[in-house]
Amino acid sequence: MLKRMVSIRALRGELDRFNVTEVRSAIDALIENGERRIVLNLEDLRFIDSGGLSFLMDMRERLPKLGGEMVISNPSKLFQSTINALKADEIFRIFPDDDSARAYFDSDRGRRLI
Repeated sequence: MLKRMVSIRALRGELDRFNVTEVRSAIDALIENGERRIVLNLEDLRFIDSGGLSFLMDMRERLPKLGGEMVISNPSKLFQSTINALKADEIFRIFPDDDSARAYFDSDRGRRLI
């Protein structure tokens, strides 16, 4: 059985309307290269605004249509408190670390997406 690659990318600093285009371009490049199982590590995310949240929600909806999924690992305290405040904590599949996210994709549940 072919083992599909899991792409792990760290988002550092700020994810806002000023830099979301750059981040979107980087993720689009992964998708164009056939990568469909994407983990966004948010451990070093210091700021996120509505543009950043919108981007994450777009990726969460877009990848399943392509046979994949985006999950989040190592959520920063800021990200966790932001989505908790918005009552959006059930929107994203969140893992405590990269290894747990990778294990999800290697599981039967994660494999069914591809």
